Amino acid sequence: MSNSLKSAAGWVIAALTLSLIPMFIANSTAPSGTVFTGFLLNPLDGFSYLAKMKQGADGSWLFSLPYAAEPGPGTFLFVYHLFLGHLSRWIGIPTIVVFHVARIIAAALMFLLVYVLFQAVLPERSARRTALLLTLFGSGLGWVTAPLFNLQPSDLMIPESIPFLIAYGNAHFPLAAAALLGGILVILLLQDRPGLRLALALLCGTIIGAVLPFSALSLFAAGFTWYIWEATLHFRKNGA
Repeated sequence: MSNSLKSAAGWVIAALTLSLIPMFIANSTAPSGTVFTGFLLNPLDGFSYLAKMKQGADGSWLFSLPYAAEPGPGTFLFVYHLFLGHLSRWIGIPTIVVFHVARIIAAALMFLLVYVLFQAVLPERSARRTALLLTLFGSGLGWVTAPLFNLQPSDLMIPESIPFLIAYGNAHFPLAAAALLGGILVILLLQDRPGLRLALALLCGTIIGAVLPFSALSLFAAGFTWYIWEATLHFRKNGA
């Protein structure tokens, strides 16, 4: 591992450690007779993730609506959360712990792949470091406007808005982002290895399809745009 990648890994660990501090504070300060649920951002969605994981922990690979009066037949959806539930049962660890461990691992992978992308497109090390720090800790200006105008800006409330909230909010967003970055890197770096390129592209696409299907549109758009760009350059270089 190069020194620059080691440095990037250190910053990633620092950011992920920072994301855990509010969890520990909330857990340790929960009033007597109450239990911290494990979610500080969008808890309603968080409870739905745990409900899906519970179905997996109960042994099911098919999802059914847990809050419906008539759940209906099971469907092969939300496979990632069902898998995490099975993993919780296999290793004997509570689902909320498995959820946050999966979140941290996926977020670490996402941020490290971000840095690999920066290595590919930014020649100067200082530029890569600045880009990584902005990715880890950057945000919009919602924190300025919120107290002044009593607003709820997206960069403070919506996990998809900024990378830190993606890493902080749940387990499947950072994994999908990592797969999306992986697909971009495959297109960018493996042009001379078509077999490996195809295999890794299929792997990234499968992960995206299983974890966050609508983000596959972003990967397709990026890949198609890149293909058109490369085809245009090839045509200009070699002629008709």
